Amino acid sequence: MGRPIQDYAKSSLEVAEYQMRVPNGDLVLARDYLEIVASSNAEDVGRAAELLKSVKATMQARSMAADTDVQTQELQFEGA
Repeated sequence: MGRPIQDYAKSSLEVAEYQMRVPNGDLVLARDYLEIVASSNAEDVGRAAELLKSVKATMQARSMAADTDVQTQELQFEGA
């Protein structure tokens, strides 16, 4: 017999929060787990939805920072 949905939801949230806390955490994994819990009927739906907003904002910020780094490197290369 499988684990109760509530146990799965809590474990998923813990993994997602850990990935969000550690440097270079796997934000895609965190987002995937949070999306599953946020779309479930577990009691942690609200918390998952809030964390999902946060992880998406962090992913967007990292993406923008990476784009800026690439542009800076291109400018440095052109100037060399």
